[in-house]
Amino acid sequence: MTELKDVAEIGYKSKIDWARITLYTICGLIAFYLILPILIVFPMSLSSAEFLTFPPPGFSLKWFQRYFSDPAWLQPTYMSLQIATLTMLLSSALGTLAAISLVRSRFWGKAVANSLILAPMIYYCWLIKKGLRD
Repeated sequence: MTELKDVAEIGYKSKIDWARITLYTICGLIAFYLILPILIVFPMSLSSAEFLTFPPPGFSLKWFQRYFSDPAWLQPTYMSLQIATLTMLLSSALGTLAAISLVRSRFWGKAVANSLILAPMIYYCWLIKKGLRD
């Protein structure tokens, strides 16, 4: 009797899971769609031509040399990195504290606080919907 059970389990495991294959295929295609511009633009940034062309006629690092030697580009880059770092740290800390307090405590106005925290995400979706409709 155990032999029949083992054969049944083996037969069940050998079936193809089309839902999983479809999911992985769709996710792979989406990832490829998102990465494709990088695969085109990065080789163009290594071009030796005066204007960005694809495919590049030759390879050079002159565009990177110009960028990293020009203070007009570096100063805003450093400022953007500082602002991004501070924003990331502050939002992570506040988001973690808000999530812990909403999950683990009971207080008056908990539903209102949850709605206010989720409002930017909901408003963004609503804004996209409105823009696509008009």
